[in-house]
Amino acid sequence: MTKYIPIILWSLILLGGWTFKNTYFSHQIIGEAHLGLIFLGALGLTFVLISFQVMSGKVRYAILAFSLYLLVSFLLYGDVLYERYYSSLLSLELLNQAGQTAEVGDSIVTLIERSDLLYIVDIIVLIPLLIMMTLKRSAVQSRFIGTSFLAVGIITLTLLSIFSIDAQYSDQYKVAKAGILPAHLHASTIYFNENKVAPAMGQGYSTEELEEINEYFTKHKGKESPYFGVAEGKNLVVVQGESLNEFVIGLEVDGVEITPNINDLIEKSFYYNQFYTQIGRGNTSDAEFIVNNSLFPSERESGYIGYEEGVFRSLPIILGEEGYQTSVAHGNDPEFWNRKAAYPAQGFDEFYSAISESIDASDQLGMGVSDESMYAQLADIYEQKAERGPFYNFFITLSQHRPFKLPDEKKYLDLPERFNDTAVGDYLQSSKYADETLGVFIEDLKERGLWEDTLFVFYGDHYGLLPEKKQELDELLGVTFDRKEMYNVPLVIHYPGQEEGEVNDVIGGMVDVKPTITSLLGLENAIYHVGQDLTTKEKGFVGFRHGFPTYTFFGETYSFDMSPTGEFTKGTCTRTESGKVVDVEKCREGYEQIKKHIEMSDEILENNLLERLQSIREEAV
Repeated sequence: MTKYIPIILWSLILLGGWTFKNTYFSHQIIGEAHLGLIFLGALGLTFVLISFQVMSGKVRYAILAFSLYLLVSFLLYGDVLYERYYSSLLSLELLNQAGQTAEVGDSIVTLIERSDLLYIVDIIVLIPLLIMMTLKRSAVQSRFIGTSFLAVGIITLTLLSIFSIDAQYSDQYKVAKAGILPAHLHASTIYFNENKVAPAMGQGYSTEELEEINEYFTKHKGKESPYFGVAEGKNLVVVQGESLNEFVIGLEVDGVEITPNINDLIEKSFYYNQFYTQIGRGNTSDAEFIVNNSLFPSERESGYIGYEEGVFRSLPIILGEEGYQTSVAHGNDPEFWNRKAAYPAQGFDEFYSAISESIDASDQLGMGVSDESMYAQLADIYEQKAERGPFYNFFITLSQHRPFKLPDEKKYLDLPERFNDTAVGDYLQSSKYADETLGVFIEDLKERGLWEDTLFVFYGDHYGLLPEKKQELDELLGVTFDRKEMYNVPLVIHYPGQEEGEVNDVIGGMVDVKPTITSLLGLENAIYHVGQDLTTKEKGFVGFRHGFPTYTFFGETYSFDMSPTGEFTKGTCTRTESGKVVDVEKCREGYEQIKKHIEMSDEILENNLLERLQSIREEAV
């Protein structure tokens, strides 16, 4: 009997270890786990792995089984880290961006927690067993039994992915329902079954169907703003602030302002303090995509990857038609998030990156050229462009990136001792640096005579700190860092000659930036957007595709948390002001609104409809 002990122990550790890891992860991300189905998935994996050893008993098959288990364990832990930052699972569509992992290595390290050792305990225990199994052949050697185990394991995992998971489930609920492997198998099936090539120019749509879509966007445009055309013909500069949360704006620590320059800018600008990031799997790049297009990016991949090519009605394209010089700047590798390939279709004529001939990349900070250096060089570029006519530049800052570590000479805050060696302290130092460099940039534009000829927009692209720091934030700053606070980022808009500031608490999101900008610039031909002009927006609203269960929204009167199962009737509707739970049907209108926005975005982008829509609209005028 003792000869069977190694393979029995091997099987039990595989079964118990994989069940535990999936259950533990599920409870971490959603607070529940369907133990029976997760156990069944672990049993399927165990059958697959022990089948190799049973088939022949040779050493190489034991090593193969162990290697495969290491691989799936690595996949699971990759999901653990990805979930902590992006609130979703890894996907096949993102594999072609795997090479950029090295660029964000420092950021990844900050996501690792001590308790993560629990994810490798089973692997450590398996190593001595592997050594034992390599010293002698398996006691059970049967090609028939081994093949049967393999077949049963594969069938079990496949059936779980097909019958236990529904497409509308959130990523987190998919894991809680059946475990990581069935969740990924389900996503892979969708990936390979979908037609990845959009019908050219919307050939599958009749003229009548396209007219209906045009009618929707025409009605959705809303009323004209009293500020319409206030910046007509002026330059446009949009600065996307890396990792900047709203709570630092106006914040003081022991009487010292963290963002004095942004505070000064707000005094003579429109400031939206209930503005929310709507990023997807493309993170910063999706913020760019949404702001410039006012459409939601792909469900399972970055907008710059899923929609690398196609026809768009983006800000740079619309402004290019008005005679603007269009450019984008980011002090990093141009291949990062596929920017170099995607920008031409977005309408950017020039891309200033870390390898551009016109950019001096010698002053490095973190992931690329320092914001300080990029701001100074862009001011020179603007001055040259202004001589040739109006320009639009979109600048993505970089220096305030995780892990928020700055060299001592860039730390401009003298923080109290309680902030020493804390993530919050590092984040405040980083925010101060971002504010200082922005302040110098604005003063530079004023000295060059560019400020009063420029519509200036500044916003945060996404959250900085993560939920695990909520206790630290509460203790050090008194900030209640719930999910809503986490997604709240600042938006500041200053038009030329503006002297009176206005703090507006209307709820909005990134999809609202493009229609607001085109309105201020007095552009009539910008209608293909799902957002609304914030200067005329009457009902505060922001909906989400990512970060929350899809179709979750914050509204002026009611807010809605979609059920992880994707079923509206199982979601939670609350009064926004009080948080009191009310009848879910009171959130039906908002649910239908965000659902329509996402569906319309997909319909347009996946089927490349914009050129035909524009053509039909022009013919009707």
